[in-house]
Amino acid sequence: MPITVDWADPEHSILIYSFVSNWTWDDYDRANLVTHDLIVSVSHEVALICDFSASTGIPPRVLSHIGRSLRQKRPANLNQIIAVGVNGLLRNLADVLRTLYPAATAGIIHAHTLEHAFRLLTAPGKTQG
Repeated sequence: MPITVDWADPEHSILIYSFVSNWTWDDYDRANLVTHDLIVSVSHEVALICDFSASTGIPPRVLSHIGRSLRQKRPANLNQIIAVGVNGLLRNLADVLRTLYPAATAGIIHAHTLEHAFRLLTAPGKTQG
């Protein structure tokens, strides 16, 4: 499966959204539904780690698809989003999305690795570093 969504901890407070190899917007839409359902299935805050480190590319029409996702209302208990492995073209895309959707992307921070993402979640102030 090109995109997987799994809890990272037994408390169900961290969800990992892994993009592997080539994925499509249909894969993304299915994973988005699963992600939403998992987040709203718990009453406490949830952090979301989006791991792009094993992704081999981005499907066409990325701005329209990601823009649609960023305009959707987030679950109230989604408290943090960390993007892992965002470099090269993905880094440029992230910069464009921050310009186009500043409110929706304001809380997204970047991590170099999954280990870095977990450190950011447990660090005081939860700042990028």
